[in-house]
Amino acid sequence: MKPAFSRGRTQTSHFSFGLRKDETSIAVILALAVVLAAPALARSQTFTVLTSFQAGGFEANSTLVRDQEGNLYGAAYYGGNVSSTCGGKCGTVFRIDKHGKQTALHKFSGPDGDYVPARLLRDGRGNIFGTTVQGGAFGFGTVFMLDAVGNEKLLYSFKGGTDGFQPLSGLVTDGRGYLYGTTQSGGNSSCGKGCGTIFKVDRDGNETVLYRFTGQNDGAFPGGRIVLDGAGNLYGIGQAGESGCTEGCVYKLDPAGELTVLHAFTGSPDGAYPTGGLIRDSSGNLYGTTEVGGDSSACTSGCGTVFMVDAAGHETVLHAFNDADGSIPYATVIRDKVGNLYGTTLSGGGISCKPSATECGVVFKLDASGNETVLHRFHGSDGFYPMAGLILTAAGDLFGVTEFGGNTGGGGVAFKIHL
Repeated sequence: MKPAFSRGRTQTSHFSFGLRKDETSIAVILALAVVLAAPALARSQTFTVLTSFQAGGFEANSTLVRDQEGNLYGAAYYGGNVSSTCGGKCGTVFRIDKHGKQTALHKFSGPDGDYVPARLLRDGRGNIFGTTVQGGAFGFGTVFMLDAVGNEKLLYSFKGGTDGFQPLSGLVTDGRGYLYGTTQSGGNSSCGKGCGTIFKVDRDGNETVLYRFTGQNDGAFPGGRIVLDGAGNLYGIGQAGESGCTEGCVYKLDPAGELTVLHAFTGSPDGAYPTGGLIRDSSGNLYGTTEVGGDSSACTSGCGTVFMVDAAGHETVLHAFNDADGSIPYATVIRDKVGNLYGTTLSGGGISCKPSATECGVVFKLDASGNETVLHRFHGSDGFYPMAGLILTAAGDLFGVTEFGGNTGGGGVAFKIHL
């Protein structure tokens, strides 16, 4: 059993940044699940299970990336090599070809990293970049690079102090060779083990801490996908703080290291605890999700929201979930050329997953007016708990993964929805 990673707010524990979905997280989902009359399911699209994960790597939790040949790449936090360093199996980076064949591109062993938590980054040469939450030279996580055949170069091992540790977010690049990300912990002495950092790593493995969170009105425990604009500003989410940002924040960090909170969440009606990260459109609007908050009439703490924050920091709730149409939107949304948003919810949808009796989750679409369409409700055999986000191709295909379910040991699936 892998150790859990604390969000630093154990009193809330809606759905923590943990590794294993055990009895605690199941109980949380049960507490949030109140079945309402389900809205009609859109029927014009086709859902296909591409593959069910097996012993080579399973419980996939990272959003996929796709190359020009149609191969998909992702990460699973369990499976691969058995190592006492990891307390079990350390996880894999995998490839799925267009025929659905799985290949473990790299199996982690502990010293080279353990548990890949977020979307990978792939460059034009086929190199893959990512983070592991623990492992490495000091056991506090890594930034790594894999070449096209899976050979690893460890770019940076976190030391667990002022440099940060537990890098939960994916990486972004500025095109000059610098990689940017966040750590959930470390940085300073606040928040117990530190409130987290925003960091930069070059291709030679040199790390620079750009910002250390204080846990006050700047928030704490940053996670999810960060965004880099053309002027060098970084945008991201902090999950909590002790004053002014108790329910989570959306922030902007400028190139001089000055952090501005664009929006502080209040729970209802604007949502609470943003988790998935952000995307940004050409007008500077930011889009994201909160795992709870919003409409509390169906779920105890609210079923979660999809929100937009404009460049001036004004927030608009684009959709508040009601459990029948999804609950706990954990992952980053994506946006097409005409302004439709697509995403997943970890639970909700009205279909119970045996034997746990929790709801299996959905894939959804929001149009530019905020009208939701449920594209797919998971049943269990076709996967459940889609923790990761989606990718969309020019041909109108959505690709994603579920953490559990499927027909091979319940280790999750990779799926395609043709719109």
